[in-house]
Amino acid sequence: MKKTVLVLFLVLLGLNVVIASESKGKQDCPQEISQSENTIIYPNSSDDKDQIFTFFLALLFGLWGFHRFYLGLNKSAWIKMLTTIIWYVVYSSTLISGAGILFPIISAIVGIWYFLDLISVLTGFLSPEYGNYK
Repeated sequence: MKKTVLVLFLVLLGLNVVIASESKGKQDCPQEISQSENTIIYPNSSDDKDQIFTFFLALLFGLWGFHRFYLGLNKSAWIKMLTTIIWYVVYSSTLISGAGILFPIISAIVGIWYFLDLISVLTGFLSPEYGNYK
């Protein structure tokens, strides 16, 4: 059981890094490179997101991925929302038919992803797709 939880944690950590790198790529946005500072300037910099607001979205509605929608990370937000829906369906079916092995596994996935997102938002690793935090 400990090995299963460790493997799930490592898979989710890798999944979080891959999905969070979606925000680091910023390939679709036209950009300018400042010659003096070698920094990338995004055209919609007035659309910067508030990190504190993002953290509270993740804290309150993180299971559903609302903070990822707010940051513009729509693909990973939909994946997170579908994972949570599957978790609720499995939870409901275990209440009706008894405890199954699938519920603790999906609960671990949802819970670990939730806490990884909270930490990622606090550290700034999970950043807006376009722009930066204020």
